[in-house]
Amino acid sequence: MLHAIMRLVREQRAEYRAGKRKVLTDREREVLALIVQGKLNKEIARDLTITEETVNFHIRNIFLKLDVRSRTQAAMRVRDSAQGH
Repeated sequence: MLHAIMRLVREQRAEYRAGKRKVLTDREREVLALIVQGKLNKEIARDLTITEETVNFHIRNIFLKLDVRSRTQAAMRVRDSAQGH
């Protein structure tokens, strides 16, 4: 899964350089990895020692940057990157 997220980040960097999208921060990548694992916001907050409000903030940013509307779509973007799509 980490490889898939890193591939997604590389794709994002290319899109960022082309002026199309912003790149995920390190913390957003951590949150995304936990989303892919199926963790709830409360669990993500506990694992990263941050508040649920901060988790929600990161998730909103992830959705905007990945141009998705749900956790499922975000996880699918990671899966698709892992498969080279």
